[in-house]
Amino acid sequence: PVSTTYTTNISTIATYLSTTTNTLRRLMTIHGVFHITNYPWSSFLTDWNNTNTLALARDIEHQLVSVYANLLGLESLRVVQFSMGSVEVTYDLQLDEGSHETPYNVTLIMKAYLKMNQFKLGNYTIDYDRIKHWEMVTEKDDGVVLEDWAIAVIVCGICLLLLVPIVICILCNRPSCRKKPTSSHGSEDPQYFRSWTSGSYDNRLPISHANKPEVEMH
Repeated sequence: PVSTTYTTNISTIATYLSTTTNTLRRLMTIHGVFHITNYPWSSFLTDWNNTNTLALARDIEHQLVSVYANLLGLESLRVVQFSMGSVEVTYDLQLDEGSHETPYNVTLIMKAYLKMNQFKLGNYTIDYDRIKHWEMVTEKDDGVVLEDWAIAVIVCGICLLLLVPIVICILCNRPSCRKKPTSSHGSEDPQYFRSWTSGSYDNRLPISHANKPEVEMH
């Protein structure tokens, strides 16, 4: 039962460690900037606690999702800033690195969309010549990350720690291989004498000289 319990614990720990590896995924963040020419600038657009600012950001995000609907590996899209000029919109696209999209391709996709929609993004008129995108690689942590060698060291250490009680238990319960022989009368039977020179027990009966029969002389 002891060994079964420890084996189960080792298996559980190893499974946990294996499921927490390779969870750090590299994401490519593409920053984008464009200008809305038919929306007046207002100072409240710098206040992200303002409901009008949040409503404008959500509406633009909704329109951009339509632009990038077929973009491979798209993880998220978020408007991050409004600036003056008329209204400059800064937004982030997060893509899985395996999508192989580039800022140049993203710019082409947006410009193609605007050409097909009279340079409109929903109800917003976009300055076609002032669209920019650039890239920054980030990492998304989905859990605990351990290198393979670290996992091996941890598992080996746990195995050693769990095996020590098993070895101690076996040694403590090991039967003694050398027992002092006893007679049917018990270990204190005077008929048993220890031969200290030979290291063995002798059960020969001693001869009493007092009771030794006398030899009849003729």
